[in-house]
Amino acid sequence: MHRVQLMALALMLLPLTSQAQHGTIQYDHTISVDFKMPDEIKNMKMDGLAEAFEAMPDHVTKSTTLSFHDAASLFTVKGDEDNETITVDERAIVGGKLRVAISAASIGLGSSARAGDAATATYVDFDAFTFTQERSFMGRTFLVEGEPEALAWRLPGEERTILGYHVIKATAMKDDTVAVEAWFAPEIPVPGGPALYGGLPGLILVLSVDEGREVYTATELDLEAVPEIEKPSRGKKVTSEEYDQIVQDKLEELEKMRGSHGDTRIYIKRQ
Repeated sequence: MHRVQLMALALMLLPLTSQAQHGTIQYDHTISVDFKMPDEIKNMKMDGLAEAFEAMPDHVTKSTTLSFHDAASLFTVKGDEDNETITVDERAIVGGKLRVAISAASIGLGSSARAGDAATATYVDFDAFTFTQERSFMGRTFLVEGEPEALAWRLPGEERTILGYHVIKATAMKDDTVAVEAWFAPEIPVPGGPALYGGLPGLILVLSVDEGREVYTATELDLEAVPEIEKPSRGKKVTSEEYDQIVQDKLEELEKMRGSHGDTRIYIKRQ
């Protein structure tokens, strides 16, 4: 039923859409961060410890760009030097010169985050409905290929204006468990959006995942730009399933190492 609904909407709006089917859009990508001080850390007698935790932000925001035309899109994340970042590694510092060890279980980085796992470029072929993604994990670069999840979008009938464009609300469930809310612009007839989200009869300008724990918000839109969109080609080629298995195996290995060496700690670096 939802597909019939979307197709009917696309047909009705077709005469009203502009001819702009290429351009660039800037998004702010915000991820909620939940820092909890473990009891063993609370009991440590260290000057500045409580203040360091209190100074931790409740979210992290990165600048991202989507370049698109009618056949494909390329989503990229700006480098850390251009972003507000919180990284997790073994050499980090919390609160200036204060070094604090925090258990990995005490950190929440949003619904899509995995330790050390980051996509730097995501290419989506609209016609073939495939993606190619450059991902970095534990110091290695992978070229992941697969098909985006086909979300069962539904239209609750809500409308608003974003960046001067009329947008329509769509909702779906990702992996049958995570709520996704999108606001798309039928005036821009491109079935794309941030990361691997899309499949709507219009470009997604705002996207919320897991009840706002992860949000993409359009800040600038340029329909005059004619971007060069190149598929990522750097890294070891793997399927989406193979990559997920690599990550799972490595995380299990790290858990075993923690078990064999006692309570292994990580550090948090705030930049």
